Amino acid sequence: MGGKTQIFLFYYILFLLFFLLSLFFFLHDFVFYPYIDGTCTDLALRHLVAHIKGTFIQLVVIFYILVCVSGECSTTVDGVTYAVSGGHVNLMGLQDIPDYAFYKCYSLSSLTFGAHIASIGAHAFQETSISSINIPGTCNNLNTFTFL
Repeated sequence: MGGKTQIFLFYYILFLLFFLLSLFFFLHDFVFYPYIDGTCTDLALRHLVAHIKGTFIQLVVIFYILVCVSGECSTTVDGVTYAVSGGHVNLMGLQDIPDYAFYKCYSLSSLTFGAHIASIGAHAFQETSISSINIPGTCNNLNTFTFL
């Protein structure tokens, strides 16, 4: 089972636990507080809905950060996989970087090009954490929105 799947299952189970906790609070409010003109039931339902909404929003944000932002990033070109490790990717053996190679790879902050890089595809490094880069003079084709 891959890392993303394990993270997803962990947060799915965590969400279910928070949901069950919310259900417990609902039953606690409904059973143990005195029933007066229906206000207790309304209060218990409002408490349950508010708790579930808050729990869901927190889990969605955490899930997005863990899976999308710090997720695993890689691209495969001619059977060779180039993966981001520690925020860095080594592209020394690559001559042409394909379109969308590391698109939305937020954990990518630096990279190393080979001396013979010829072209960089469209959107190849769009929405990454790269702040500065040195492109070799051999690169004669830089497509649209490569780093934007």
